[in-house]
Amino acid sequence: MRIIRTLKAAALVAAAVVLGLLTASGSYALWNVFEPAGYGTVQAADFNVTVNGQPANSTAVPLALDLGQLAPGTASYLEVPLGNYNNAGSPMAVTAALSSGAGPRLAAATPGYQQWVEVRAASVLRPGACAAQAYGAVGAVPPPIRIEQGATGRVCVQVLLKKDAPASLLASAPRLSIPVIVTFDQVPAA
Repeated sequence: MRIIRTLKAAALVAAAVVLGLLTASGSYALWNVFEPAGYGTVQAADFNVTVNGQPANSTAVPLALDLGQLAPGTASYLEVPLGNYNNAGSPMAVTAALSSGAGPRLAAATPGYQQWVEVRAASVLRPGACAAQAYGAVGAVPPPIRIEQGATGRVCVQVLLKKDAPASLLASAPRLSIPVIVTFDQVPAA
């Protein structure tokens, strides 16, 4: 008998709640407050990084050097500026590095010169500092550099003509092509 009484009481309460909601036009609250909210603007940041003044993408940036600019046993330096010009609302830095396994080397379009020309790379932050850098082994990838928002860094490429390069090599004075691939990773600002 107690179960039937409890069920009847529960049914009566449920009916009262339904009747109350129907008479109050479906409102669950006794007091309603309405406050208009203005529409906000959401804008995505532009991840704008550059390599040699061009927007960075997944293609190699070709560097060119006339071999006639070199004398046997001397080096020439190519400076590749890397820029971090993103417009994120909060500071954001990037690390830039030559792609793994993509250390600078002569392009396949210059056959016969690989044995006489050595290409190395280094990472620097200051412009004009390429000649004073310590360079790694031929084809080695230098460590990444951190570039803060609105700043630039550099990858320096050293091209060395070996001392025993034949004179016929210099007479043709070809334009060497050196593809460089740079990868960027977003990191928190310092």
